[in-house]
Amino acid sequence: MYNNLFDNQILEKNQKNDSNYNKSEENVYLVFLVNYLFFFMVIFLLFFLQYLYKKIFCFDKEVKNNKDIDNNENKQTK
Repeated sequence: MYNNLFDNQILEKNQKNDSNYNKSEENVYLVFLVNYLFFFMVIFLLFFLQYLYKKIFCFDKEVKNNKDIDNNENKQTK
């Protein structure tokens, strides 16, 4: 009888451990998923910031170039 109780306790512990193992395995997949999502988000953010930087700070150069072109056209027409 004692052996039977002991076996049952071992079985219960093993079942608990198995359920914990499955949970931990799911957590590992979630960690990898979140990690990759974060990685791609950072890359996207870098490209987006680069785009904004070009839009904002290169705008002055475009305006100056357009003014120069307009001035040259005005000089040529005169």
